[in-house]
Amino acid sequence: MTEKKVTAILVALSLMLSMGVSLVALPVANAQARYKVYPFVSAMPNPVGVGQETLLYIGVVTLAVRPQNSWNGLTVEVTKPDGTTEVLGPFNTDYEGALGLCTLPIR
Repeated sequence: MTEKKVTAILVALSLMLSMGVSLVALPVANAQARYKVYPFVSAMPNPVGVGQETLLYIGVVTLAVRPQNSWNGLTVEVTKPDGTTEVLGPFNTDYEGALGLCTLPIR
């Protein structure tokens, strides 16, 4: 074999070896990370009486990944004094994961 062929084979082998090593050495990427989320709801004033308005502050403690993202589809189930329930929402939060709602007076 000529010297040029031997050099070309050695270069090709070293390139293949370096590509194989780089595939093994690279870290494995997770496309979707799993986070625990902690929903919260707060009423002000608490307790609220019949005929009084209340401010509901709802959201999720874990921040959204990017500023343009928000938590979507949040609902609040309100139990009235007579035992009936009313579902408020669905609501979308801001990028920090919170939303303030002013509710109508309880009747």
